[in-house]
Amino acid sequence: MNKVMRILHIVNDLSNIGGIQKWIMNYFEYIDRNKIVFDFAYHNSCEPLNQSFIDKIYNLGGNIIELPKISVCSLQENTKIFREVLHRGEKYKIVHCHMANAAFLYLKVAKEENVPVRILHSHQNKAADQFSHVVRNIPLIKMGLKYSNLRFACSSLAGDWLFKNQKYQVIPNAIDLQKFNYSEIRRKSIRQKMNCENKFVIGSVGRLCAQKNYFFAIDIFSKIKKLKHNAVFWIIGIGPLEQKLKAYVEALDLKESVIFLGSRNDISDFYQGMDAFFLPSLYEGLGIVNIEAQASGLHCVVSDAMPKEVFATNLIEAHSLEAPKDEWVNAFLEVVDSNIKRKSSLSLLQQANFDIKQQAKNLEKYYLDALDDTRRIEK
Repeated sequence: MNKVMRILHIVNDLSNIGGIQKWIMNYFEYIDRNKIVFDFAYHNSCEPLNQSFIDKIYNLGGNIIELPKISVCSLQENTKIFREVLHRGEKYKIVHCHMANAAFLYLKVAKEENVPVRILHSHQNKAADQFSHVVRNIPLIKMGLKYSNLRFACSSLAGDWLFKNQKYQVIPNAIDLQKFNYSEIRRKSIRQKMNCENKFVIGSVGRLCAQKNYFFAIDIFSKIKKLKHNAVFWIIGIGPLEQKLKAYVEALDLKESVIFLGSRNDISDFYQGMDAFFLPSLYEGLGIVNIEAQASGLHCVVSDAMPKEVFATNLIEAHSLEAPKDEWVNAFLEVVDSNIKRKSSLSLLQQANFDIKQQAKNLEKYYLDALDDTRRIEK
């Protein structure tokens, strides 16, 4: 019997679980684990790890490796420690890096240690939120590109941004569609639990950071609230702007209507309870939450920063962040007035390659074919 191949995924964080971590976990759950198992290497931080996510990694047979954060002063130590990781009992044949600004170190070491397949995966279409980070990241990203020999992206927008004219493969941010499929029973249950039976519920899911544009979202909601008094806004996620956002909500006297729900493991239930989904991001590589929301039959109002792959159904509409705020408000009011019955969109999302059951098989083939290709080249 062939030995199970372990693939090392490198991520920034296992505390704040975002789209990248969800992408890996979705594929990990559905890939053939008799052939392939994922290990996770992450940067140490002061925040506690997301225990449910950690438990899931171990339950699926994965390992977790802690790495020190990269800094100018610690590059030598970072290199030494990662080299030791690659020399441990597990001889990784594939290293899959999800941090474009860290590939200069991890994929370089992987190349020096003769790891045959070195993947750089683009999940964004921008170097960073802050200008100082952009200045730092751009040269690091350029350095890292030359050490990858296989390139993945979550969308053509993300791929074109990072890889320019280099060849890359779009790997869809696929999900378990059935898990998010609309259920009237689940909808009634969560709305009753949240005491929102007679409310118009707008929801958003994402890290509380500048990219997701939550201050703008709260401004739009405040206008909706004046016209639709039973409106409430569920915000699911955690992040560095949490306290500032809560203070902003309180200053607008919206504390009873804007509900911060934190990091959750039952997000699929909350989608059922929403009446509309809101994601006015400044930029997105894809935005896996857009796919989850559409799978739940939700009407989605998003910014025009979304890549074309997101528009898989007629449930999603985009508006410019430069448009008058009344345009955004009216988009939500039209959802109320239309009173359209929720229905399944799973077949359309399957056709758009967002079904994890099929895409996990495709990813498995990409991994194994890439390894075979490098073996042929070596011969």
